[in-house]
Amino acid sequence: MKTFLLTLLISAVAMGADVTGNWSGSFEYKSPEGEAKSEPCYMVFKQEGAKLSGSGGPSADRQWPMQNGKVDGDRLTFEISNEGRNMSFELTTSGDQVEGEGKMSREGQTRIAKFTLKRVK
Repeated sequence: MKTFLLTLLISAVAMGADVTGNWSGSFEYKSPEGEAKSEPCYMVFKQEGAKLSGSGGPSADRQWPMQNGKVDGDRLTFEISNEGRNMSFELTTSGDQVEGEGKMSREGQTRIAKFTLKRVK
């Protein structure tokens, strides 16, 4: 019994916490003129093992579907396309917080944004 519980605990730690749920926060980036900007962000994650699906956008009612979502320990990777923009994300989870970068490409230009999200309770 002790061996089973230890194995279960090690597996849970190795897999990281389940990120399924709603996450709210913001992302920061620099405009083409170099001005620092901050915008709201809302993501809905559904984790099934190493597979991540869901959606993301500026608010709970304005969302675009996620593609190619993966979970590797505490690392989340996925893509979202909307209105001619392609965005790829590399985020890291830590408890009820997710942080990382998103690369936004549109018409040959790429911008990098820093994302900070907290789990909606």
